[in-house]
Amino acid sequence: MPGTPKNPGHHEPNRALPYLGLALLTCLAYGRAVRFGFFHDDLFLARPLDTWRFLGLSPVGFYWRPLWTLWMSAQYQLFGLHPGAMHAASLALHVLNCWLALSFLLAAGVRRSVAVATVALWTILAGNSYPIVWISACNDLLAMAFLIPASQLILTPAERPPSAARTAVSSLLWLLSVLAKDIALVWPVAAAAILWARAGRAGTRGTSRGATLGRMAMPLVALLLYALLRARAQAAGGGYALTDLPGRGGHLHGYSAAVVVLGRAVHFLEALVYSYLPLDLFRSWVALGLGTLIAIGFASILVAAYRTRRHPLGTPVAFGLGWLVLFSLHGLVIPHPRALYVPTLGLAFLVCTLALGTDLFRRRWAPALACAAYLGMHIHLGQQSADFHSPDSPATLIHTSQLVLGSDPRITPEMKAYLRSQLRYENVDSLARLTKEENALWRTQLQRTLRKVGGETAGR
Repeated sequence: MPGTPKNPGHHEPNRALPYLGLALLTCLAYGRAVRFGFFHDDLFLARPLDTWRFLGLSPVGFYWRPLWTLWMSAQYQLFGLHPGAMHAASLALHVLNCWLALSFLLAAGVRRSVAVATVALWTILAGNSYPIVWISACNDLLAMAFLIPASQLILTPAERPPSAARTAVSSLLWLLSVLAKDIALVWPVAAAAILWARAGRAGTRGTSRGATLGRMAMPLVALLLYALLRARAQAAGGGYALTDLPGRGGHLHGYSAAVVVLGRAVHFLEALVYSYLPLDLFRSWVALGLGTLIAIGFASILVAAYRTRRHPLGTPVAFGLGWLVLFSLHGLVIPHPRALYVPTLGLAFLVCTLALGTDLFRRRWAPALACAAYLGMHIHLGQQSADFHSPDSPATLIHTSQLVLGSDPRITPEMKAYLRSQLRYENVDSLARLTKEENALWRTQLQRTLRKVGGETAGR
């Protein structure tokens, strides 16, 4: 476990304050997202609830994630084509995840200052802004909402192994998480190993071997059930194929498997660093130099924190690394910051354990870590606000025009027909506001299409 369990009889004053503070931090950091619009896949995934099928693929055609598509359909049913409400729902999901993560760490015996700092740092990591402010990326938020309590039921309390009931509920929660996004496929194997190890430490493995094996089987049965359902929805291969790796034309094409794996690992580490410092978003040499100095200072603080630690940190470090590795399989396949929402909680825990477990915190260096992360997050969020979600940005105009005109080769006739149906029977103004005084070519094409759709609507 990450730390020593607290005395259950000890009363902590102001217990609700950290939870309220995390909610306030999320609102301050991401509140502007409620004014963002739709972006690309959002419009395809917003489907009426009666079109949802449990074994059906997502409207974009690539994934079987029924809980994700159900959530998107439920939002469409409630809000229609009003992106502000959907963005608010994503913010609420992230706040819930912050609360769940904090409760998990406190239940595991993590010192309160480390637990609060971990979740606060995690919520402002630059890469994590993707799922928080991109409507269709809410599958990460949903998966995390089930993964945290699933892990907590297995790992706490530290004094005894989980009961059969807790293990069963934990396995069910894991199954729900992968129905939102298949980001934790190795979790059941790790859970079975943890159950076996915890029974050995408690001295119950020999006396109740049958019960121990029964509990170990529960997460594995959940994994088997998911594999069977996925194979039913996506044919025998379950939707997994080597085409997920670099294909023809990719920069690693033609190299050996070892080179491909190493390349993916390097990109994954780059994505982790990006969470603290998105260097590609600095718009000038001065800003880039400042960002580089922040990165060097950040690395120096971590090294100094580890070298000056007062107490052994073996167990907390192992916990943080374990979480980071356990949920990084999807991030290795898609080495992009937006794929690391779940595993970066372990990274934030490692950073805060090292920083707050040493004298550096008393020297007031630790706040520099949060400042660097907060700076990176705001630079990244500002860029998304300007390029991805601003109604008058060229990127939004281009992507929306591609959707409406069907110029994106991935857009099937069925997708185009659905989008035109949305424009016909919903509020055309919700997308007409995209026609600002930016990018005249795309604006003209989009206006022409909207007028045509509007004319068809008026003629009916």
